[in-house]
Amino acid sequence: ARTFRHYILELRLIQFFSGFRNSIVSLIIFCIAFIFISEFQHYWFAKINLIEQVLYGLFCITIILASYFNRSRLALAHHQLGKPWPLRNLQHLLKHPDSWIGDTLMGCRGWDDVKEEQLMEALWGDLTWSNRQQLDQLLPTQIKIPSGRNAALDYQNDDIVLSVKLQEMFGCLEGPAVLNGQLLVTIELLSPAGRPLQRTRDLAGFWEGSYQQVRREMRGRYPKHPWPENPAIAEPTAKRKPRP
Repeated sequence: ARTFRHYILELRLIQFFSGFRNSIVSLIIFCIAFIFISEFQHYWFAKINLIEQVLYGLFCITIILASYFNRSRLALAHHQLGKPWPLRNLQHLLKHPDSWIGDTLMGCRGWDDVKEEQLMEALWGDLTWSNRQQLDQLLPTQIKIPSGRNAALDYQNDDIVLSVKLQEMFGCLEGPAVLNGQLLVTIELLSPAGRPLQRTRDLAGFWEGSYQQVRREMRGRYPKHPWPENPAIAEPTAKRKPRP
């Protein structure tokens, strides 16, 4: 039977690999480690527990990545507002797994016994359905942008980022804010190819300032997309220029 010692050891693996900037790299390294150990496990009978830890560590990383947005929003709500929002920063989750994941893992003997929905529910803790709806209002996962579509918000450790094509923000002078207007969202303006061009919280200042340099560099590279001289009054769009 698993004990919390197992879970703490396995979560320490996650803590070590969470230092990698690219989470995909972490997963690949785990896979390589598992394959290597599996090939030689008949020589190392004493290392069977380590193989189990690596396997379960890979599973936990997958779950933590899948629940990244909820965890980040809960951590931010706790930092800004305190109760009733539970402490959900990554350091706390890794250091005190028994405070949130314990009941979910009781009686589990393998991967198939634990579902992603169960661990997502564990992150919510004792929050009611009303609390969860309130979180979606305070810290939404998506917002409507000037072009008319809903765009995702990325709740990072120290920032909230909205990544959108530059043309989709034409005509907008103020960027979005969350938490009842208390926290400004950083807008990452992208080229038509989806490459970052500029990050700003001051759209009006960007249109009046460095946009002109961006326009000079990009209009020749992407001639089929609009690059108006005055984007502050232009029509937002996610489309190319209409054919003449």
